[in-house]
Amino acid sequence: ANDVWSLAAVFYKLLTGELPREAAAGAEPLEVVLNGEAVPLRERNREVPGALAAAVDRALARNLSERFADAGQMREEVALALD
Repeated sequence: ANDVWSLAAVFYKLLTGELPREAAAGAEPLEVVLNGEAVPLRERNREVPGALAAAVDRALARNLSERFADAGQMREEVALALD
């Protein structure tokens, strides 16, 4: 699950130029990652296709049960979004 989140965070940064979660000045970074909600990708970049944004957003879900089961499942979803 962590590999899926990490890969999605890299995609998010590449597609938006920003980190997935907003942090107030002085906030503890680990606390933000563990307890914050990701800003939906299309709120930051409307040009990203909806299916791709949905796949990245799903991989960044705070609740593990909402994420992809593994990186292979995420790869399949991203490939479909780019097809």
